Amino acid sequence: MQLNVNRFFYLMLLFFISCNNTKQKVNFQESDKTKIFFEKDILAEQLLVNIEIKNNKFEKVVDKKSEEITYKYESELWKKNKLIGSFASSYYVYPFSNIDEMEIYFLAYIVGHKYGEVTTPNFRYERNNRFKLPYKEYQVYEIIVNDSISFGYNFNILKDNKIIFISIIIKDKFKIEIDKITKRIDEI
Repeated sequence: MQLNVNRFFYLMLLFFISCNNTKQKVNFQESDKTKIFFEKDILAEQLLVNIEIKNNKFEKVVDKKSEEITYKYESELWKKNKLIGSFASSYYVYPFSNIDEMEIYFLAYIVGHKYGEVTTPNFRYERNNRFKLPYKEYQVYEIIVNDSISFGYNFNILKDNKIIFISIIIKDKFKIEIDKITKRIDEI
């Protein structure tokens, strides 16, 4: 009986050690902004001159165990003192150089977003093939409201050992400039 109790506590200890959060927030430096996608890197200039970007949030997280580095940026988009949308981008750098391993991470990353679980009768994500990007692995999801209104897009792009996520949601008409996206990805 004592042996089973000891084994139980040993297994519990292993479980808690394995669940230990190894991610650590570190100070976001000005130089880290070179790893971030901003609104200007995706939206047409005609929209950018008519909106105000507020409440910018930057974050850098380093996973001590996997050595993964994550850069995150979020903002709110305002027009005439009304909140009309939001923008978010993340840039994940993995220590792996084997592209086959990165494709597995990329697929796991997509599954981790659980796009299907957010779907409601009035709001859904729909995979979109409208945008052609010059990368082997990428997925674009259109955010649709009330079966017809395009409300935004989520871009998920794999380039080398990096995963780039861009999400734009706007309650106004907007144009995405794919050339800007590919140019910025090539700079990173």
